[in-house]
Amino acid sequence: MDIELPDGIEMLCGDRLLADVEEAARLPRRDCFASLKRYLGRPAGKLMLVNGLRRTDKTVMAKQAIAELPDSMLESTVFLKASHDLVIPHRPVYDLVEELYFDKKIRTFFIDECTALLEFPAWSKMMADGPAARGCHVVLLGNDSLSMWIAERELLEGRYNEIRTTRIPFHEWKRLLKGNGIHLGVKDYIRYGGILDFDGVPTETALVAEARNSFRDPSSIAWYIHSSIALNIQNSLARHAAGRDFGPLRMLWESGRLTEAIARIVQDQNQRIALNELYVPYVLGDYYVARNAARELSDGVKKYFKNNGDSLKKQINERLCISNNQEEILQITKKEVSLILRYLSRIDVFRNADVRVMPSTVPEKRHGQLLYEESVRTLQTQPGIRAGQMNLACGVVWEVLKINQAPVSKEEFLKKAEATVQGQMLEDIVFADLQDVLPKDCRIFKLAWDADPGETAEFDCAVVDERDSGNPRVSLFEVKHTASSRGGPEKHMKNPRAIAQVAEAFGRVVSRTIVYSGPTERRAVLWVNADEFLESVGRDPEGCLFPQLSARWSPLVPFEPWLASAADPACPAEEAPAPQESEAMGTV
Repeated sequence: MDIELPDGIEMLCGDRLLADVEEAARLPRRDCFASLKRYLGRPAGKLMLVNGLRRTDKTVMAKQAIAELPDSMLESTVFLKASHDLVIPHRPVYDLVEELYFDKKIRTFFIDECTALLEFPAWSKMMADGPAARGCHVVLLGNDSLSMWIAERELLEGRYNEIRTTRIPFHEWKRLLKGNGIHLGVKDYIRYGGILDFDGVPTETALVAEARNSFRDPSSIAWYIHSSIALNIQNSLARHAAGRDFGPLRMLWESGRLTEAIARIVQDQNQRIALNELYVPYVLGDYYVARNAARELSDGVKKYFKNNGDSLKKQINERLCISNNQEEILQITKKEVSLILRYLSRIDVFRNADVRVMPSTVPEKRHGQLLYEESVRTLQTQPGIRAGQMNLACGVVWEVLKINQAPVSKEEFLKKAEATVQGQMLEDIVFADLQDVLPKDCRIFKLAWDADPGETAEFDCAVVDERDSGNPRVSLFEVKHTASSRGGPEKHMKNPRAIAQVAEAFGRVVSRTIVYSGPTERRAVLWVNADEFLESVGRDPEGCLFPQLSARWSPLVPFEPWLASAADPACPAEEAPAPQESEAMGTV
């Protein structure tokens, strides 16, 4: 096509475009591909914004959509790509689109890396008011998803559809990568999950040559955080309104340390999780019982951790950079942290998970108290980033223990620490994958109890179905990084007082599931294999939200006789039968 292109813009059409999309057409499709295909198959009128972090298949998905266009549409389709390394004024690109529309009769536009344009939000409004309003299909793809959020918030209300690609659940990740001939399980997802890359080998090697954008080692994780997350935010703010949107972050930007601050906060969030998982059990002396991860540690080791708690806590805090008291460490104010965390959530690096905290399981002790209090916790959407950073944190904790001559071997500590970290991550993966498929009028949260020791229970996930408002029902989940179906994980599921309290607050308990690493056992409390369960989320979301109501995982044995009354909200909690010693396991 004979047309002059602005600097930094590449254009493909006709036979060149067909040749370029040929390889992408052979790759498996993202689940969200169906939304893009629907958009292109219907009358236009709005923009389609496709945004997400690097290596989440935005460009591949666009090329797959082009490969499936009918010939009548393909003849009037162009693929434009902006260079992310140049400063590109937005007006010449808009003029190019207008020229293609009026002079070349182009009606379908795919524009990749469009968030690299200066004043992208203003340009996107021009595209919505111009080509899209005239009936063109306009698909805008960009890594700097914060730019798209600014545009949506300020200028595009009601004039766009959106596909967000950052979050890749386990079942989809495994399906997309299995063509490499590699058998992938949940353990691999914990280590590498979040991008379409395994062990540094891209699935679309000929399309994306950035092998270092993988999660195979600490340096590749650090590079991904810098290039895909930190620059995402900085570029979005710098290119919008000539940087006037920096607000409280202006001083960090002007000093050249904004990307460092963003990367630091991503690391800090994950290391805080590691701190809670590692220092709290060790320093407080009850790592021995925490998640059954250290039951083999000797009494002498437990005593050491208890006696040296304050010193260890201070050293671990400093090593993990939780404290800002060291001059050489970048100083970040609370206001700056709050704004950066807000942006990180907007680009799907983190997401919030609801928590409901209940009082004692003993009816007499919770008399007159609220049924529950609300709080939130943070989930990392890309497990590979979190796994890498938490493993680094494990190493930091070990260095502190070694310097203090703790009576525990490195091998023993790292084995227990890794199991603890992976168990906590598996819990978050199950929660996030179920959260993604939650129907309207259903809620999901973690249930915790704020009570004295010996009176507590905890459920890693609780799904509350309020689609029938007169008969709400509850599905409870525990998630354990263990291959054994014996021991403690079942105890809260068999606690009548805890079940009665849940029923009183939320609805009738109809399903109790423990997700773990061993084989599935369809007992009165379902033990289901984690790989089997998470792989089924995409195919049968309803069955995974309420496993014991599904034909696949319904119990092969009767429920306990006490469950009907304990799980009935009409039955007062204090009337629930007292648990037998074998069921209570010390929880009441």
